[in-house]
Amino acid sequence: MDGRLLAIPEAGGGYPAPLILTSTNDDRTHPAHGRKAAAKLAALGQPYFYYENIDGGHSAAANLMEDARQLALEYTYASRRLCSE
Repeated sequence: MDGRLLAIPEAGGGYPAPLILTSTNDDRTHPAHGRKAAAKLAALGQPYFYYENIDGGHSAAANLMEDARQLALEYTYASRRLCSE
């Protein structure tokens, strides 16, 4: 490793598609971080899933319905990666 905490994916690498979750109104972690990660993956031709909640803050859920929606996205993502069909 070259001193970075995370390795930058290389074009053509066999990486699993990450799920990038962010919130437009996050006052602690700016949504540009998630947007930049998605743009970098797109530029490298790597698949990814991206969800940006426009209402929530740092916890990314403005209400119980948004919280349920985000949990459903996370569980669907994880089950499709871990369970054979």
